[in-house]
Formats: sequence, structure tokens, C-alpha cells
Amino acid sequence: MNSAAKVVKQRDFAKLLGRAIRHRDKSEYDDAIRILRALVKVKPESASVHGLLGDVYWRLGRLKQAVQSLKRATELAPKSELASLGLFHALWESGKIERAKAEMKRYLAIGNTREYDSMIPSLFPKANSFLSSNSKKSKPNSRTKNSLRQKHEPPDSL
Repeated sequence: MNSAAKVVKQRDFAKLLGRAIRHRDKSEYDDAIRILRALVKVKPESASVHGLLGDVYWRLGRLKQAVQSLKRATELAPKSELASLGLFHALWESGKIERAKAEMKRYLAIGNTREYDSMIPSLFPKANSFLSSNSKKSKPNSRTKNSLRQKHEPPDSL
């Protein structure tokens, strides 16, 4: 394929991805899933596509599929905070608490995030050693406090 054809395909990919995001944002989940599944076939190594698909599945309560998609997103982009947080929340709501905690620890071993840091005191009441293993402590944000009190929610977008 020549370079001009690749540019056209990239534009088509970007347009379709944007369309899938708009469908997701309008709660048109079936349309978003249809587009994202097609994009996964075109670009199976796109962490963004897998992450968005996981987010849509999470919003539909299809937690097993959400975990699969978000797990793939973290494999493709291990430093993606959004993919990690999405996977954490999908695992947590699936009742896979230890796997959720393992994902949190995995991410914190390679990066810092206020979101996870603010969750640690609530999730790990005796977490002084856990906290000290993370280089930066931060103030909990209100979104995380509300999320933990009510229901674990994925990030707004992936």
C-alpha cells in the first residue's frame, strides 16, 4: 500500500473512532460497539480502541467483556492510567477484588496517579507500607471520594 493510501486509511480510522466516541457519549452503545469491533479488526494493536470498547461494555454492565477489552488495552499500553483505572473498576465491580488490587499495584509500580493514591486509604486501611512504597502521595479528589462511597465508576473517557 502506498503512503497516500495509508493516509486515507488513517483519516478513515480517525473519523470512525470519533464517530464511536460520539455514539458512546450519546449512550448509543450498540452503534459504538459495532464501530469499535470493526476498528479492532482493522487495528488490533490500538490500545485506544480496546479501551473505548471496554468503557462501552462497562457502561452496559457487560463486565466480563469490559475486563477483556480493558486488559488488552493495558497490555498494549501498560503506562495508560485510563486503561488501568478502567480495568481496576471493571474487575472491582465483577467481584474480582484481588485482581483489581493487583492491577492497581501493577500500575503504581510504573507510574504515579492521584486517582489511585486517593483510593488507597479507603481500600487498604492499614496501607502505610503500601503508601510509602509509592513515591508521591496526593490529596484525594472529590470524584474519587464520591466514587468510593457510592459506586466504583470508570474514568470519563479512555
